[in-house]
Amino acid sequence: MASIAKIHRILELLRHNCRKGMSNKEISKALGIPPSTCYRILAALKKYDYVCRRRPDMRYYLGYAHLRLAESVIEGMDEAAISLPYL
Repeated sequence: MASIAKIHRILELLRHNCRKGMSNKEISKALGIPPSTCYRILAALKKYDYVCRRRPDMRYYLGYAHLRLAESVIEGMDEAAISLPYL
């Protein structure tokens, strides 16, 4: 469970820094976890497209796997459920 909590904290941190991205060092410092642990988690998240590294800065950003998950959530909703909050 501790690993899932770390993953969640990393993803939330990247969500809040989505425009500028973050380096491994910045993430590990912000969350108080060792850089090696942070790197290992980021490597696993990158493998499954939950984070990506963009050139030229090579900082970490949220990946496209989140969009695929969001699309599935939306597909599972009917029009009434989607529009209800706006009525």
